[in-house]
Amino acid sequence: SNTFDQMKGLLKIDPAYTNTLKDIKANFIINDGRIFIKPFDTWLGNIKLNVAGDQGLDQTLNYLIKTEIPKSDLGPAAGALMGTLTAQAASFGLNIPVPDILKVNLKVGGTFKKPVITPVFAGSTGSSAAAPVMQALKEETAATIIDAASQEADKILKLAGDEANRLREEAAAAAVKIREEADARGKKLVADAESRGAIAVLAAKKAANTLNNEAEKRAIQFESEANARADKILADARAKADALLK
Repeated sequence: SNTFDQMKGLLKIDPAYTNTLKDIKANFIINDGRIFIKPFDTWLGNIKLNVAGDQGLDQTLNYLIKTEIPKSDLGPAAGALMGTLTAQAASFGLNIPVPDILKVNLKVGGTFKKPVITPVFAGSTGSSAAAPVMQALKEETAATIIDAASQEADKILKLAGDEANRLREEAAAAAVKIREEADARGKKLVADAESRGAIAVLAAKKAANTLNNEAEKRAIQFESEANARADKILADARAKADALLK
């Protein structure tokens, strides 16, 4: 039929591809001179079709055909484009598999003798694009790349967050240990000095206070350095994630 011949041309499929539909089970109603077809699935060769719409006794057509085209049935131009898009994604560190099935929606208007077929893309009611397979492939691959980039960005941020938290927790634990060790040493100095008299105890307490003060400084410095490293890890990860999403 003219409709399927035009459809194959738009989809860049071999003109010799079959026009014979198989497994047709369609329900319809007739009202005011038009036949309304309820959505049904069928096959055109290896291409799955979901067909719905209506046609008139005046031979006018109004259908939406949702196609699912196997990668193997696409022409060489589509294959070359898929390779280019996946190579571009790989340059950003993203492994984007070539889709095995490409989905393209087609709006069928006009008449039996002169059908008018236009691709329907997201956010539009129809267009006169000359190569709907290429446009659909770009949109589908772009959506896949965006999704993969978002997942990779989330992974980068999570790993960075985990590493930053690990550094902070280890630093906090080390700071506690530094303080506890200094406090224990100071208490031992005082305890050892008690047998030598009051002056020795005063000197030991002063030494213990010095130990605690130095330990506090080291603990604060240790935590501060760890926090700085953690902040840098997070900042670098955010920059990398932002660059990936852009």
